[in-house]
Amino acid sequence: MGPIYNYRIEISIFFIIYIIIIAFFMMNIFVGFVIVTFQEQGEKEYKNCELDKNQVGGAFYVRCCCILMLLKLN
Repeated sequence: MGPIYNYRIEISIFFIIYIIIIAFFMMNIFVGFVIVTFQEQGEKEYKNCELDKNQVGGAFYVRCCCILMLLKLN
């Protein structure tokens, strides 16, 4: 005698929900790791800079705007 088809539906629903939740948490951990890594790399770039954190953000914004303006001119 083999397994009975659709014998315990609640167990299958439990495993489907379990897999979805585990996948969500693993993706969340991965995205968090990527964001932390990018933040650390960005801070290393301006480590020896005389500007504080807010001034660095403004300088980055101005640099991006200048690049976009140059691209629009070409």
